Amino acid sequence: MIHPFVALLRRYVFDYTNSHDLAVCDEIMHPDYRVHISGLTLERDKTYKGAVAGVFAEYPGLTIQAYEIVTNGEMLAMSFTEHGASVRHENRCAAWRGIGIYQWDGRQLIRNFVEQDFFSRRQQLQTGRAAPIESPPHDPWLGATAGDPAPANEEVVRSWLASGDVRGSGVVIDGLRLNEMPPSPLAIESTRISAIFSARDKVAFHVVQSGRYLGGLFEDDSLVIGCECELCVAGIVTVAAGSVAQATLVTDREGTRASLVKFARCHALSQR
Repeated sequence: MIHPFVALLRRYVFDYTNSHDLAVCDEIMHPDYRVHISGLTLERDKTYKGAVAGVFAEYPGLTIQAYEIVTNGEMLAMSFTEHGASVRHENRCAAWRGIGIYQWDGRQLIRNFVEQDFFSRRQQLQTGRAAPIESPPHDPWLGATAGDPAPANEEVVRSWLASGDVRGSGVVIDGLRLNEMPPSPLAIESTRISAIFSARDKVAFHVVQSGRYLGGLFEDDSLVIGCECELCVAGIVTVAAGSVAQATLVTDREGTRASLVKFARCHALSQR
């Protein structure tokens, strides 16, 4: 039997997102539902529905595929892929990864901390080279039973995040890329945790990393190298023997890039 929280997310995927039916939002989302993405907060009726309607208009065939689901009964994390063809880019196709951290009140969703790899999506649409889509699991829903919280595993992940060094063996960052995993665009100086929970050996989180820009998001980085900026990250981690064994992370490089573009424009204007 599918856990009720998992069943709610299944409706989110199939009845709402893949059906492009915004009317379902009122059924599965609390009126005070908030989505935190790319450093922004979207409210269900004021800003969220309008933003999603724009995405559906640009990607008439947009589809979301769930891969891994983790829950402790109160919070739930889902890693997924979105893919489709953009009518704004001559029907060019793209596929990009995302991770959402959801909360509910026992009946409806009340909050979602989510990041998607919009940086990779933009690259794919610009080049006309769509990233390959990973094979989906046979059934991500039925096997997603609720696991008991494991505070010790949360502490392992908190320490790992605080170190700033989250790249290494067993870590996949921004999957479905056209190229190899790049180095971090930031020299991480601090990490702020927005949400974190555990379920047995799994720990899911959303954080904001702060530091100075190292490069890699522009062809010419000269104007913004060393600038202070932030990078939002969502992840699902497997803890074994008191350390991080595996991790899947999705970062908001596009949001970081946009903030640096804004800085560069302001700097250029100040020099006139």
